Amino acid sequence: ENAPAIPSEPLDAIQCDIALLRLEVGNLSQAILESTPPKQTQSPSSEFRHIERIGNPREVKTYAGIVSQPKPETRQQFPLLVESTDPRDTGDEVIKKLKTSVNVIELGVGIGSIRKRKNQKVLVACDSKQERDIMEKAIREGPRKLTVSQIKAKNPLLKLTGVIRETTDKNLEEAILNQNRSLLVDIANQEERAVRVVRRTKGRTTEICNVVIEVSPSLHRSLRDQKLRIGYQVIPASDQSPIVQCFRCMGFGHFAKECHSHQICGHCAGAHDSRECPNKSEAPQCANCTSKEAKHPAYSPTCPEWQRWDRIARSSVQYC
Repeated sequence: ENAPAIPSEPLDAIQCDIALLRLEVGNLSQAILESTPPKQTQSPSSEFRHIERIGNPREVKTYAGIVSQPKPETRQQFPLLVESTDPRDTGDEVIKKLKTSVNVIELGVGIGSIRKRKNQKVLVACDSKQERDIMEKAIREGPRKLTVSQIKAKNPLLKLTGVIRETTDKNLEEAILNQNRSLLVDIANQEERAVRVVRRTKGRTTEICNVVIEVSPSLHRSLRDQKLRIGYQVIPASDQSPIVQCFRCMGFGHFAKECHSHQICGHCAGAHDSRECPNKSEAPQCANCTSKEAKHPAYSPTCPEWQRWDRIARSSVQYC
């Protein structure tokens, strides 16, 4: 652009100065624009990725999401079975004799739990194998007349969901070992490859069932949460709780055939069989929780009392 002509009058001089100023501002703006790189427009896909990284702050947790979360590993305990040489002693008296004859503080032995069992016996769970041996020696050498024995840790359980009912136990055990070799490459010991069918439960249809199997700790680690080839089926394997619950009184630690308590419904806590509950359309009420706000069945894994007994049952299982 050409600079304006120099005027002879004062007014023309002012207008000329304004024109020169506008010209300089325009040149400066153009220089700034040329030196600034063009702004990149964010693509929709990158915006979505940004949203995914941030997450949804209002995301609502569902029941399925909570249940599917990995559970913390249960600490293994090493139990001892203690009983009195006097058959007249009760379980409480056995515990009293044990506490007065063995000072676990001086021994430095950690006791995970101490519980009464049938026939005036007491189960004492130690935190380690070494502490169990120390405790066992102290009981044997103690002044009180107590006998003690070790309890062998149980093997873990797996649940196979949706197995064809016609599949025999023998065929099932063979299929697990022969059709899933890629999952067993790290298990060379044949004793650790042992599989035993424990029980079968009803499936979603009459043609299929759920099978609970007992396996070694190493086999449990290899097969847990895997898809197993069983014949022409692909069967999910999941961890099975070793908890024992009575479906007559909804209590724990015994089966219905051993129960002498009154019938209690697992859904509504009424005095009737759970399978014949007339209140299944209504909200459940737990028979084991003291709070009336416990709106879950007595056999639900979300029940605090069920979870407590599950931890107790798992403490006697060898997972590693």
